[in-house]
Amino acid sequence: MMHKLIHPFNYIAGEKALIVGIVFSIISSFIAVYTEIHFNGLINLKYIEASTPIYLSFLEPFLNALVFSAVLAITGLILKKQFRMIDLIGTQLLSRAPLGLAVLVMLVSGVTKESTIELLDQLNPQNPDLSLLIPFLIMAIATLPVLVYTLYLMYHSYSVSVNLSGVKGVVSFIICFIITEITLGFTYFSLYSLY
Repeated sequence: MMHKLIHPFNYIAGEKALIVGIVFSIISSFIAVYTEIHFNGLINLKYIEASTPIYLSFLEPFLNALVFSAVLAITGLILKKQFRMIDLIGTQLLSRAPLGLAVLVMLVSGVTKESTIELLDQLNPQNPDLSLLIPFLIMAIATLPVLVYTLYLMYHSYSVSVNLSGVKGVVSFIICFIITEITLGFTYFSLYSLY
């Protein structure tokens, strides 16, 4: 069982990974809508100021996975690797499944959009109320392993789908990650500024 958690994409890929990834993304989006959290980046979970339509919360996981898959695919082609695009997209979408757990952790920890705004308003540098930080510390400690695992799954997806590992795999993954984050940053800034 542990081997399947560490190397899941040795066992599931293609259409099956895509279908399971779609299901997890929809479930995560429902939780995100309820908690007002946005997946506006590869491993980002944020409250935003803009009041956006609900469909954006359902679009974000798919947009993230598709943009990242496109950047990874271009890299794979540059490095002359043969791969199936359905494997890359399906496993990238499925690699985001743990983020749903991270959103649940945020919900259980008591962190909300309102409490975040309150924390930012009430934290006085001269006389800080450290008790306001407790839910945020609990959330940070509990979600960190989930975010690290998600990042690992994204790399494992890339490594298996494009058949690329070692230093070349890690370095190209990091470069692709940075390019995607910049691309998504501009994309979401443009989308949210419409509302």
